[in-house]
Amino acid sequence: MREGDELTWQRRVSVAEVDAFAELVGDHAAHHRPVGDRPLVVHGLLMLGFISQLSARFDYIGRELTASFLRPCFTGELLTGRMRVQRVTPVGDLGWEVELRGEVVNEHRRRVLVATGRGLSPYPTSDDQSRGRAR
Repeated sequence: MREGDELTWQRRVSVAEVDAFAELVGDHAAHHRPVGDRPLVVHGLLMLGFISQLSARFDYIGRELTASFLRPCFTGELLTGRMRVQRVTPVGDLGWEVELRGEVVNEHRRRVLVATGRGLSPYPTSDDQSRGRAR
């Protein structure tokens, strides 16, 4: 993991996923329930969870998270998530503090979510490994 590294994912969120998330967290607000053929609004925290799957690839332990939900996204839309490593700083015996920035964009190229996070990774960056600074 190095500054500038970026990960992405794409998916279409299904009605079944929105229903399962609603059951899990108890958020059954009207816009998350089916009415006729209308697409459901995807829970913002479900989208944030998809971004979290990217940070897991870095074995990242979150400490702080700020998110802005810019517009709703709907079941069936193609979503693209991106996460970029903004900064990696050694923090003694804790490993490395990592600052991340992520976003989710819908199929119309409109941002629906932006998020920044700060956390720890117990593993060194590849630069640190090459200099023999492994933990």
